[in-house]
Amino acid sequence: MKTLNASSAPHAAPRWLTLMIAGLGSYALLGGLVSLLGWILDVPRLADWQGKGISIKANPAIATMLCGAALLLVALHPSGRGGVRVLGTMVALLGGLTLLEHLTGWNPGLDTLFFDEPTGARATSAPGRMGIPASTSFTLLGTALLLLNGGAWARRVTAGLGLAVTAIATLSLTGYVYGAEIMFTLPRLTGIAAQTASMIFALGLGIIASMPDRQPMRTLLERSAAGLLARRVLPFIIVLPLTLGWARVWIQQQGMVDTAFGTAMRTLLEVALLIGLLWWALIAVRSHEKALSESAARKSAILTSALDSIISMDETGRVVDFNPAAERTFGYARDEIMGRTVEETIVPAELRAAHREGLARFMSTGEGPVLGRRLELLAQRADGSQLMCELAITATRLEGTPPFFTAYLRDITERKKAEAALLTAQTQLQGHARELEARVADRTAELQASNEQLEAFVYSIAHDLRAPLRSMNGFSQLLLDDHAAALNEAGRNFLQRIQASSEFMDKLLLDLLAYGRTARAEMELGPVEVQTAWESALFQTTSQLEQTRARVEVIGTWPVVRAHEATLGQCLANLLSNALKFVAPGVTPQVRFRAEEVAGGASIRLTLEDNGVGIAPEHQERAFRVFERLHGPRYAGTGIGLSIVRKGVERMGGRMGLESTPGTGSRFWIELPRSG
Repeated sequence: MKTLNASSAPHAAPRWLTLMIAGLGSYALLGGLVSLLGWILDVPRLADWQGKGISIKANPAIATMLCGAALLLVALHPSGRGGVRVLGTMVALLGGLTLLEHLTGWNPGLDTLFFDEPTGARATSAPGRMGIPASTSFTLLGTALLLLNGGAWARRVTAGLGLAVTAIATLSLTGYVYGAEIMFTLPRLTGIAAQTASMIFALGLGIIASMPDRQPMRTLLERSAAGLLARRVLPFIIVLPLTLGWARVWIQQQGMVDTAFGTAMRTLLEVALLIGLLWWALIAVRSHEKALSESAARKSAILTSALDSIISMDETGRVVDFNPAAERTFGYARDEIMGRTVEETIVPAELRAAHREGLARFMSTGEGPVLGRRLELLAQRADGSQLMCELAITATRLEGTPPFFTAYLRDITERKKAEAALLTAQTQLQGHARELEARVADRTAELQASNEQLEAFVYSIAHDLRAPLRSMNGFSQLLLDDHAAALNEAGRNFLQRIQASSEFMDKLLLDLLAYGRTARAEMELGPVEVQTAWESALFQTTSQLEQTRARVEVIGTWPVVRAHEATLGQCLANLLSNALKFVAPGVTPQVRFRAEEVAGGASIRLTLEDNGVGIAPEHQERAFRVFERLHGPRYAGTGIGLSIVRKGVERMGGRMGLESTPGTGSRFWIELPRSG
C-alpha cells in the first residue's frame, strides 16, 4: 500500500472579512484625504476633528492615505503584491525618517516639505512633525505591508506588527474616550490627534484581518470550541469595560458619586457582567461540544457498521484504528493489530519495498502519486493467505500535527473469480459463435449452389419446352386454316382448345423465364429516377391502358432511388398491369401512384393504389407465391407477376407490402433506399 498526499488548502478569507478589510482601508484613505484637504484649503477643522487643538500633520495624512490604498489593494486585488510593497516602502521610509528625527534631533526638512506650520502647536515637538506614536506606528505599518505577502515567518511577524500598531492607537483612543489627556498629549511621547489614532487603529485592524492563517485571526475564524468562545466573548470583553469606565467617569463628573463608590460599583458590575458572559460562553461551548460528540458518535457508528474495511495509520504506518469489517476481512482482532505497522501485517512481502518508498516520499516531499485513484492490489491475511482488494487511500494533515492516513479496502477476490469465469465463458461462446457462423456459411453456400442449379435447370427446361409448344401451336393453326371444312364442329373446337392451351403454356414458360432472369441476373445498383421507371411501366402497359381507358393519377414529386432501372420499371409495370386487369366487370380502372419519403428521408416509398376486386387478408401472402392464381380462370394470367415483383425488389435491397380489402381495391408499396 502507498501513502497519498493531502495538500493543505490555503486559508481563504471569507467574503465578510474581505469587505471588512476594504472598509477599514477606505476609512483610512478617505480620512487621510479629508485631513490633507484641511492643509491644502487652510481649513483647520478638517485637520482637527475634535477641535482640541491637536491637528493631524500633512505627512501622517499622506501616510494614512498610502496605507489605506494598500489595504484596498489587498482586499480587491490580492495579486497586486508589487503595488502593496511600493506603498509599504514609502510609508516605512516616511515613518522611519521621522522617528529618526525624534531620536537624533536631525532635521532634513521632511516635516515642512509640503506645508509650513508655525511653532508652538499643541503636542508638537517641531513644526509639521508627526509625534513619536504616529511615526512609530507608520514605521511598523510600512514594514507590515512589505512583509504581507511573504512566507510563513514574514506573515507571523506581520500579524504581530498589526497587534503592536493597534495597541499604540488603543492607548491614545482610550485617553480621548475618558478625557485623560496625559495619554495622548505628553510631549514627544504620545502626542497624537484623535483622527490620526482612529485611522491608525483601523489600519492595524486591517493588517491583522489580512492574516487569516495567523493568530489571532486563525482562532477567531476556526469552527472549534476555542473559535466559538473567542468570537462570542471577545467583543464583550472589549466593549463592557470601556462602557462601564466611561459611565463611571461621567457619573462622577456629574457629582452623583464619589471616587470610592464609583470604583466599587464599577467593580461589582464588571464582576457580575463577566460572570454572566462567562456562563453564556460556557453554555455555547457545551452545546458545541455536544454537537461534536454526537458527530463523533455518528462517525463511529458508520465505521463500525461499514461493510468495507477501514484502516487508519499514523505517519510511521502504524495502525491507529481498525474497524470490524477489517477484522473479518484480514483475520486480526483490533487489539491484536493496534500499534503494529501495516507493512508487517497486511502488506504482502513483494509490495513492502514499494510501501516504504511511498511513505518516505510523502514525508519528504508531501507528494503521493496515487491520490484520488482506485487501485487493485494484493493484501495479506493473518494466516498468510492473499486476497485481491480494491483500495483507496487518503492522507490528512491537521495544523500542527503529523499527517495520518486512512485506507478504504474492499475484498474483490470473488468478483475477480467471477470476472475470470465470465471472460472464459465469453471466449468459449465466441468460439462456438464462430463455429456456428462457419457452419451457417457452409450450409448457405450449399443451399445457394443448389438453388442456382435448380434455377438453371428450370430455366433450361422452360427454354427447351417452348420449341414443341410452338410446333403444336403452329400445326393446330394449319389444321384450322387448311382443313377446317373437313372437320366437324367438335373437331374444330378441340383444335381451338389445343391452340389456346399451347399459347397459355408458352406464356407460362415466358413468365417463368422472366422470374428466372430476375432471380439470376447480375444487377448493378445506382441512382434511378422514379419518373423514368414509371414512364417505362406506362409504355409496357400501353395496350391495356388503351383497351381499359383507365384513369391514372400521379401524386407527389419524382425522387431518385438506389435501384436497377430495368428491374424497377418491370416491377412497376407488373403492378400497373394487375391494377388494370383485376377490376369488376364494367368498372373503369382507376390507378393512383405516389412517391414519398419515409424513415426520416432515408428511404422512398412508391405506392400504387387501385379500385380493383381486392384480396382477402388471409390470401394476401399467397398472392406473392409462384403460380398462385387467387381469382381463378375469370382473369387471365399465370400467377407469377407478383412473384417477379417481390424477387426484383429484394434483389435491389428493398422491401414491399400489400394492403387490401375485398371489393374496395388494393394498395401495393415498394420501399427503396434514397440515392445520395
